[in-house]
Amino acid sequence: MAWESAEKKFKDMGIDRVYPPGTSPTRAIQDLEADISSRGGSNDIRTRKLSEDEFFKERREVLAQWPTGRDVDLEESDCVSQSLPPQKVWLNKMSGSYHTHTGS
Repeated sequence: MAWESAEKKFKDMGIDRVYPPGTSPTRAIQDLEADISSRGGSNDIRTRKLSEDEFFKERREVLAQWPTGRDVDLEESDCVSQSLPPQKVWLNKMSGSYHTHTGS
């Protein structure tokens, strides 16, 4: 896809900052800091770590805004994930901590 059509696609979706390939992340960070500052917020986007309660409150609010997350029941999801056998746990597969051995 040519850059111009990619840029148009994202701008048509309402994204007002679209950067071409090769743009320095520093430029995007500077633009974000300027946006935050212009809205009266702190321009330091490297903020403190959230407490666990703050994190989960924020997470619930964000998930509620996403069509794919709106109906997620976190407690149910946790119960399901805890009941999975080790070979079905994504983290185990990715970390290589679960290996199947076949006899020869």
